[in-house]
Amino acid sequence: AGIASFRVVVRDVDPPEVDGGHDMSVNQGTTVRLEPVRVTDNDPAFSPWNATRWRILGPTVDQNLTGFSIDWVPKEMGVHQAVVYVRDAAGNEGSDIVFITVWDVTPPLTVAGEDRTVDIGTVVFLDAVGTMDNDPEFPSGAKYSWNVMGPDLLLDLVGENVSFQVPWIGLYTVTLEVTDAAGNTGDDTVRITSIDPWAPTFGDFSPDPDFLNDHGEMSVLQSILDQGTGVNADLLEMRIKAPSDGEWTPWAVLDVGDSARSLDALIDVDLPEGESQIQFRCWDLAGNGPVVSDEHRIRVNSRPVVVVLSPVNGADYGPYDEVWLDGTPTHDPDEEDLLSYLWISDQDGALGRAPRVRSPTLSPGVHIITLQVTDGVEGHEIVVVINITVTPEPSTVQDDDGTPWYIWIVILLLAIGTTYVLWDAMVKRQRPPPPAEGEEWIKAQIKDEDTPNLKPEASQLISKRLYRIPLIEGWVR
Repeated sequence: AGIASFRVVVRDVDPPEVDGGHDMSVNQGTTVRLEPVRVTDNDPAFSPWNATRWRILGPTVDQNLTGFSIDWVPKEMGVHQAVVYVRDAAGNEGSDIVFITVWDVTPPLTVAGEDRTVDIGTVVFLDAVGTMDNDPEFPSGAKYSWNVMGPDLLLDLVGENVSFQVPWIGLYTVTLEVTDAAGNTGDDTVRITSIDPWAPTFGDFSPDPDFLNDHGEMSVLQSILDQGTGVNADLLEMRIKAPSDGEWTPWAVLDVGDSARSLDALIDVDLPEGESQIQFRCWDLAGNGPVVSDEHRIRVNSRPVVVVLSPVNGADYGPYDEVWLDGTPTHDPDEEDLLSYLWISDQDGALGRAPRVRSPTLSPGVHIITLQVTDGVEGHEIVVVINITVTPEPSTVQDDDGTPWYIWIVILLLAIGTTYVLWDAMVKRQRPPPPAEGEEWIKAQIKDEDTPNLKPEASQLISKRLYRIPLIEGWVR
């Protein structure tokens, strides 16, 4: 028998056994230590330190790293696979997978919009369309909440698009919070400044400037409107010019209640007779102003102006003097009222209802003559009192169409003279002509039966004419 020897080469075909470790969950951005917890191989001389590599696979990541122990920072949310590979000297490669869940901890990049300035009462529209997030599925699962805080407003709204109305002037702060599907919240703030660009405006006024008011105690009404903050009732002022050609009073603050966007100011005034003017000025609650109203004309009915021409107070009249009661210059300053007159004597009663009254005879004595004039408005009756005396003696009054006494004497003398002249002319027409030739004057006794119209005892000269038929005519010398 023989002995043979041979060489047997045994090849290593067994890969190392690798345990990469437990699966894990980490927050995005957290440093992760990747290191196999156990590596074995059938090669007694095997060393894994220089024979290990890692491959990171994620939603968008494919990364290779070398080293037995490495640090890795996940930047992407989602489930990642950390595959560890260990190669032995024979080239056999063992592997293991560690599942790493990376949680989303990145808040959304929230955009609430631009700051802006708006008018009071404007409806403001807001949206979050500019907001972004690292979640590829965003905005799916996202939540939007808005908080509005400012003057007279505290409001919470939800939704990607919202709106609200600014009720007042000032700064409104709007905070938007966006929560992604992972629960991460981002926020942004937008500032809304509300202003009041409108000043108050004056509306209707009463009474009408063409209306004639009976009395000066009245209420005037001025309406004021303000589109913005409203009329400031504490700064509503008024001034008066009475009469209208006089001077303005200083501005005076009125008490008209509470401020409002629509204000009806009712003010009691006491104006003199004639024409006056009223003016207002005001501000709104935002400080816009002052705004001055028109000059409003107010007319108050004036009492009649009574002027008596006659009789004169204290005058004396004779029993047959005519007394003229004359108030014709009396007039109404407003030129719109119909005046009524009444003349009264305390002795003879009513004397007439005209501006000028003739009174032929008044009872003797002292008369209190009263003239009452009214324009029909209560309290506008004007009374004028005049004292006159009617005596039986000739009047010495030279006024009111009375005739002086010496004129009456002249008239009487003229009447007597005129009567004498007329009588003398009639007598002369009855005298016979002077005796002609053949005529003579005889003296005869006149008998009653011959001259029944002559006195029988009268002895007169009778003119005797020679006529064919004797005719006796006689006249008394």
